[in-house]
Parts: sequence; structure tokens; C-alpha cells
Amino acid sequence: MRWEEQPEDWFRDQMARLGMPAPGIDDYVNVLTARVGKPTEVLPTVEQVTGRPPVTYAQWAADHAAAFGAASA
Repeated sequence: MRWEEQPEDWFRDQMARLGMPAPGIDDYVNVLTARVGKPTEVLPTVEQVTGRPPVTYAQWAADHAAAFGAASA
């Protein structure tokens, strides 16, 4: 799996195709772009609910790699 950032115009077009009104798209894009480069607050919720400490996505993916078959280079 890899991350590929999409152009803002493409994202706006996709949201419009899904029926989101233009003002809503503007608000959503503004919220997302305001978060760029800012870490998200880490809350204790996962451990409170599951009784286990959280793991990163990278750790989860490594732990479950066999379920997704062989990785391609």
C-alpha cells in the first residue's frame, strides 16, 4: 500500500460528484488543509475501550502482512 496525494482540484471534483455543495467542499478543504503539518492529539480511548495499548498503522500492517499476500517491490 502506498500514499499518493491527489491534487486539490481533483478532490473538489470528486466531492462535487458525490453531491456535496460547493460551500461544504470549501469548508471541508479548509479544515483539512489547516491540519497539514500539525500532529493529532493522542487520546487514551483505544486502550480504555480495548484494554490494550494502541499500535501504529505501520505496526498493524507488519503484524497482518500475511493476510494481504506477498508484497511487491
